Amino acid sequence: MTTSDNEATVLDWVETTPDELLARLRETRQMNTNRPIIIGIDGRSGSGKSTVAVRLAAATGDSAIVHTDDIAWHQSFFGWHRLLADGVLGPLRRHGTPVSFRPPGWVARGRPGSIDIPETANVVLVEGVGATHRDVAGWFDATIWVSTDPVVAYRRCVERGIDPPGFIEEWMTQENPFLAEDRP
Repeated sequence: MTTSDNEATVLDWVETTPDELLARLRETRQMNTNRPIIIGIDGRSGSGKSTVAVRLAAATGDSAIVHTDDIAWHQSFFGWHRLLADGVLGPLRRHGTPVSFRPPGWVARGRPGSIDIPETANVVLVEGVGATHRDVAGWFDATIWVSTDPVVAYRRCVERGIDPPGFIEEWMTQENPFLAEDRP
């Protein structure tokens, strides 16, 4: 696989199933029953983060997924980490579940609903580009980097048809330097 010059080369890795990964995390986490396991899933746009999150969620049966795109909605592309820490991660660590958070962009623009983590969630998966940013990395029990060939990742973004190519290009001009500096 071709990786970006900004990505570390993985030299030592272990193949595992979602069930094995979650069992290992449950064994090693601090025994605090009101606090879920919190896993950050990071990688470039189009790398497969959401797919990994959905597969891990399906393996647990008792999880919630937080999409950083929801935290960052109408914020700067990469300046929302304090919102994630203050609105989601901090409350999970201090009080456990449930957590309900309405980001300021939602309030200001009248977006209905909230980011909700139910009381039944024993695993919380936080996925998105920059999810494991160094300013919030300490909140996670484990982090996952999803590495994908940059050309494949870009093609996936375009094929989704959610964002116009001009927006994707603008995003990438900020994503690449962000990832190069932060190196999640």
